[in-house]
Amino acid sequence: MTPTTETNNAATPAPFDPESVVAGFYRAFAAPDETRLGVIREVFADDVIFCDNLHNIVGPEALNDMAAWINSNYPNYIVSPPISIQSHNRQILFTWSMSDADGVPVVVKGHDLLLIGNDGKVTHDYSFLTLNHD
Repeated sequence: MTPTTETNNAATPAPFDPESVVAGFYRAFAAPDETRLGVIREVFADDVIFCDNLHNIVGPEALNDMAAWINSNYPNYIVSPPISIQSHNRQILFTWSMSDADGVPVVVKGHDLLLIGNDGKVTHDYSFLTLNHD
């Protein structure tokens, strides 16, 4: 059987650079409280869906609230640059880790799968977290 490609009259999806999208993701979560929502709106769709082991949320405001929660519960923690970025079609998969500023190696490790909409913004973020309990 030969694979088929769906065709329709929808606009051609905007091209995107996986590394730039991931950089925007990091920028959004690292932004100060007063500017974070604006950065989130640049990177994520108005109806973005985010879910991980602890959250299942919809929309930029909820994502902003979650980022504020993370920053208040993990002050002074350092999120590493992505360990790897893979992409195909309109999906990006990357791995990251968060360490304690005092030298505790990896506190949390995450694998995020981002789905990219036709406008180049993140429509879905599925995050799989592994917490280090040592």
